[in-house]
Formats: sequence, structure tokens, C-alpha cells
Amino acid sequence: MNIAKSFGLLAVACVVAAPVLAADTVVPLDPRATCLHVCNDAALNAPALSLAGLGVVPGQSMLIEVLGDWDCGGPCSDIGTGTIAVFSGSADLLAGSQSHRVPDAISAGAPVTTANTYWCNTPTDIPQDFLVEPAVIVVVPQGATHLFIGARDVLYDDNIDPDVDYAVRITALALPVERTTWGKVKSLYAAK
Repeated sequence: MNIAKSFGLLAVACVVAAPVLAADTVVPLDPRATCLHVCNDAALNAPALSLAGLGVVPGQSMLIEVLGDWDCGGPCSDIGTGTIAVFSGSADLLAGSQSHRVPDAISAGAPVTTANTYWCNTPTDIPQDFLVEPAVIVVVPQGATHLFIGARDVLYDDNIDPDVDYAVRITALALPVERTTWGKVKSLYAAK
């Protein structure tokens, strides 16, 4: 194989393997919202984001990036970026007093351990949630229809976002060509 063909094959291989952006959506977040257990905390409910509405389906990869920041309302300043997420098979979110508020939670990504509540010192950790901060690429698990995203904290009702910039960008990722194309491309450069 000559050098020109080798470089051409390498260039095509890089294009075939590189993901491209299929769709992206910016979702504003309220740092007072969570899908985790709370105790003596007037936290808001994290919204259930429809995966279909975000343009992603189970088995597809997605990039989630934290944009902006939030203030924990205590000794903090507007620099918090801690964000977690959990996939679910429904939009159901139970009351904050429940230990596992997302009854149809589905594991994806590397699990994250969350700390106990500020008041009551009760566990908030669930095995299905994962860390987003600063960004994560995750494969949407089979059976998932919704995604809950929120700040990672132990007390939510005092959180603020003074410059209203806390959000996530969700980008569906897709390969530019089907995997079967690699064999076709390779055959074009076969030694003769």
C-alpha cells in the first residue's frame, strides 16, 4: 500500500470513528430542585425531562455539560457546579420524604455517592444516579424515557442562582456513518 492510500485510509478511519452532534438542547436548572430524598427542606422537585423531547433514544450516547453555576446560600458564593442526574422509565417522582424518590430509576454511567441531608442526617444516596460535573458522555439505558437533573447538595431550599445562568446542555451524539461502512472503506484500499 502506498503512503497516499495509507493516509487516506487513516483519514477515513478517523472520520468514521468520530462522533458528531445530532441535536442539542440547553435546559435551565433551578439549584433548589432535586430528585433526591430531603428532610426539613423545602426543596423543589427536579423536572422529568422527556428523552424523546431531547431527541435521544435508548442505546444512543449523549453529552451532558454543566453551564453556569449556583450559590449554596450559606458560606458559598456563586461558583457551585455540582450536578447529578438519573435516568428513569417514567416521569414519576415521589415525595421528598421518600428514600428513593425516582421509583423507575435506571442505572447508567458511573454511580456517584451523595451525602446525607443537612437536617436529620438521613441518607440521600441512590445507586442509579451519576455525576455530570463538569460534563459526561453516557449511553441512554434501555427502558429509559426520562432524565432527572439537579444540583448536588445536602440542603436545597437556601440555594440561589443570582445571575440565572445555571443550566445543562444536552447533546445527542451519533456516528456520521454506519459501522458496516468500515468494511466497505477498507476494501477500497486493499492491496492489489
